[in-house]
Amino acid sequence: MKKLDNKGFTLVELLAVMVVLALLMVIAANVALPALDKSRRTGLVTYAGRLTEKAQELFMLGTAGAASGAYSVEQLMGSSATESYKGSITVAEDNGNYTFTVKDVLFDVNNGICIPTNTKITPNTKQEDVVKNCSSFTKGATSCTCPS
Repeated sequence: MKKLDNKGFTLVELLAVMVVLALLMVIAANVALPALDKSRRTGLVTYAGRLTEKAQELFMLGTAGAASGAYSVEQLMGSSATESYKGSITVAEDNGNYTFTVKDVLFDVNNGICIPTNTKITPNTKQEDVVKNCSSFTKGATSCTCPS
């Protein structure tokens, strides 16, 4: 009689390993997803800060839009920027102090997050204070319904 040589793993052992790996993936996703969301929101606020710097520069130079103080993302950052972001901001100056306000909803085309109309943007603006989720959004959209 020939003796069977049982090399390898049993089905139960393979299933146990798969269950452990699945649990590890769930834990990793629960840690990574909130960090990714915060990163996207911080990115939008950082982008808004770059827009305000450029808007102040154009406003001081008296270039297009200076009369009304309103600048679109395309005017400020070029047409390639509108592939990822839409909206506009206004600039007002009072005794050397500049105020920046979102005129048309400023939103991230790819991630469905926005800064609502009439939101003031300052150097101290925090993403948790101003960034909202678009209420009606499809990826690559040209507009966003942003809750106030």
